[in-house]
Amino acid sequence: MANKLPNAEEAIVESGKLIDYLLSQTHPVGMGKAKFFKAFEITVDNFEVLETALLEHGLTKPVVKSTDTKFGTKFELECSITTPDSRNPCIRSVWIIETGKSAPRLVTAYPN
Repeated sequence: MANKLPNAEEAIVESGKLIDYLLSQTHPVGMGKAKFFKAFEITVDNFEVLETALLEHGLTKPVVKSTDTKFGTKFELECSITTPDSRNPCIRSVWIIETGKSAPRLVTAYPN
């Protein structure tokens, strides 16, 4: 297993994933995550903060698990992200490098 996320410098965090899912107060699955991130002053209004924090997470945190799937290889990374309130909670971020591609794409993130 790789110690770091492969090709992390090419990582993709789609703004729609953040706005419509991770930070959505109404998404049936994402709203619990949104509540968590809001406690650290991250909301839809400043979603770029989470984007930056997740890209940094991908570059700096260790891979704790990798799994081959029919879509590609998933990588799970964990520990602190930088937040506006400086409490920097430990999270788990999940990334996938799809078959035939090289750039990791964010799948999800949640409290660890």
